[in-house]
Amino acid sequence: MLTPFWTIVALAMAAEPAWQRLGIAGVSAEFPGQVQTVPWDDGGTVFAESSLGSGAWSSYSIRAGSGESADGFTLDHPEWAVRRAGTVTLCGQSVVLWEASAAGADIVCIEYADGRSSSSGYSQPGTAFFAAFEHQGRPVRVTWTARTPEPATEQTSRERFFGSVRCEL
Repeated sequence: MLTPFWTIVALAMAAEPAWQRLGIAGVSAEFPGQVQTVPWDDGGTVFAESSLGSGAWSSYSIRAGSGESADGFTLDHPEWAVRRAGTVTLCGQSVVLWEASAAGADIVCIEYADGRSSSSGYSQPGTAFFAAFEHQGRPVRVTWTARTPEPATEQTSRERFFGSVRCEL
């Protein structure tokens, strides 16, 4: 008996994306799915997004360079409520882990890799966890965000991402 086509499509969509290690400015982590790297004059960013289904998604990023701090996150997201969530060890340093939440939709910048002009859009409410530290004299911010009403369901991917952060010596 043949497996119905829609069953195959549903199983393929439910499969977890492959994770790969990438980094910038001497800091790397494991990212799911397609990863983009954007270098800057004094650092850059590596980021990926992963679908959670039903329009929900999670994102993963490492940003390195001037302004990449806990305060930098709050400047980028002034409507988000931020609280201390504990500590996490990144690159041998014990650093503050922050939790931020957005109760409403939030404007986002959509960057296109094919050279089209960026555009703005809106995302659903979400929760972000981020930590900031210095590596080789450069500020670094590591962020995991879930745009879903139930971010606790993505705790495993968050823990995997933060646990995979490594720094070159």
